[in-house]
Amino acid sequence: LGMDKAEQRVTFKAGWSAAQVQVIQRRATDIGWMQTWPEQDSLYLYQLFIEARAQKQGAGSEVLTRLLHQTDAEGVGATLSVVKSNPARRLYERHGFAVTHEDERKFYMRREVGPAIISNSNKCGSITR
Repeated sequence: LGMDKAEQRVTFKAGWSAAQVQVIQRRATDIGWMQTWPEQDSLYLYQLFIEARAQKQGAGSEVLTRLLHQTDAEGVGATLSVVKSNPARRLYERHGFAVTHEDERKFYMRREVGPAIISNSNKCGSITR
């Protein structure tokens, strides 16, 4: 993604809080994690990581679908930021996120409370704290 690895390590350590992290599993095998926290009128998706071997198989979409069911049920929006070169932006847009603003490195996105998303897939199995 063309990012400074040393800066990423510092940012990652500063933002990491185990209480905010959920492990994503498929068939009882860890395939990733997501980190969220509540904000005033939204749930902020700080990190969503799916291991390379599990990418492009619908797991990220399933995780977002579940997350958005939760935010819709709670009556709050969902927000995130994504590095401009990250192809995950298209995934977020497919799930109703729109760019609200940007800086030199990132797009900042929001999805308002919307109609329930229907998903018949179960690509990630479970999400646990």
